[in-house]
Amino acid sequence: MPARLPLACTKFPAQDQTNLAVYAQNIHDMILAAIATFPTPPILPVALQTLIDAYVAALNAALLLGKVNTSAKNASMKSLKNALRADCSYVNQIVQDMIASGTNYTDAETLILSTGYALSISPSPAGPLPSPVILIFRSTVKTQLYLKVGSNRNSKGYQVNYRPVTTPASDWSTQPFPSSRITIDNLVSGTNYEATVAYVGANPTRNFSDSIFQVVI
Repeated sequence: MPARLPLACTKFPAQDQTNLAVYAQNIHDMILAAIATFPTPPILPVALQTLIDAYVAALNAALLLGKVNTSAKNASMKSLKNALRADCSYVNQIVQDMIASGTNYTDAETLILSTGYALSISPSPAGPLPSPVILIFRSTVKTQLYLKVGSNRNSKGYQVNYRPVTTPASDWSTQPFPSSRITIDNLVSGTNYEATVAYVGANPTRNFSDSIFQVVI
């Protein structure tokens, strides 16, 4: 699997409004220190510092005077976050241009971290999906077997394995289906079939349901 393109993300602290000021101040200080690499952010350090100071003042006023100043604090917070997002996009553009010119991903990650922004985290691959439950199975149409399977929101489809019941055991036939309502056609009338179903997801592991057995009419 190819390495993921390094990107800065605006990961605003949510647990404490004071943390946003600390986070923003760190970005200001680090972008200023790395100004040779990032010379023209849309919100220059001096302007960012003004927004940080305004937010801190508005936050303190809201804490001291309550609801009267809450709207001013919220407006100041929005302005600061928008500024941080704008500079984040600028950092990403500079880094992507450098990668296009030959900078490797490891060095690109170091450059992003030098601005105070966090690295965008690669999504963790989903684990194997659980075994489905076959809710309904029947044969009411000649040469057909119908299955109704419990759905899973992470499933992209369904894999059905089926075979006639024989001794020794027959090889499985495999068929994909997009829906939890499954109809298997062209079976042999009067034959007892075994069938089992697995969800199809991003993870290649397939966990199959308990087998069902049904004589096809």
